[in-house]
Amino acid sequence: MNPPQPLSSLSTQQQQSLQSHLESLLVETVKKNCNTTYFREAPLLSKLRGQLTLTSAEDTLILSAFSKCVPLSTYEDYRPFVIRFLRPTPYPSHEVRDLLSPGLPLFIAQSSGTSGSEFKYFPKYPHPLFTQGPPSSPPDVAQLKTAALYGLHCMKTIVFEDDGVDKIPVTIITSGYMRVIYGITPDNESEMASIKRKTIVSLPKCSLTVVDMQAPLEWPLLRSG
Repeated sequence: MNPPQPLSSLSTQQQQSLQSHLESLLVETVKKNCNTTYFREAPLLSKLRGQLTLTSAEDTLILSAFSKCVPLSTYEDYRPFVIRFLRPTPYPSHEVRDLLSPGLPLFIAQSSGTSGSEFKYFPKYPHPLFTQGPPSSPPDVAQLKTAALYGLHCMKTIVFEDDGVDKIPVTIITSGYMRVIYGITPDNESEMASIKRKTIVSLPKCSLTVVDMQAPLEWPLLRSG
């Protein structure tokens, strides 16, 4: 089956439908995050805060105010808030709860560092795109091997003082998504360690070279065996 051909232009109806969808998504996002620390404290949003009382604001007012008051942002606008996650642990979870979005992130993605001298960090909160639950059927051997190889790659684990609050892994985005899909957490990842060791040992020589190149990062469970 051939993929559909890309559109060279949109009809008036398609443009209106797309515009309506984007505006609805923007309003939903603003309302969802209006009680976060970032919304209350970020200098970038100071003019927007002065324009709106979100508990009673109409959608059209939110759209108008956002368009007029919020400029384009860069990573530097979020850095002072993101680094609050990365200080020495343990610390109370309430200090970072509802920081950039409601609740706590599932994981924090670390960039490759190729675009600058420092890594960038992106908290990944629950979202339907990758939190629709594990596969409906149990994973097969190949899926388990893939999850073990990529899901256990972790640079740091954020631990909280509170009992019963999940730890947050800091990892590459592939590992983070694998962890979400297969339910891998810092507390149960040891169950995947033996699969990971056996998978690496059984890889072809050319693949082992690629895996060995990751050693300077961190493969704690591999080193422990």
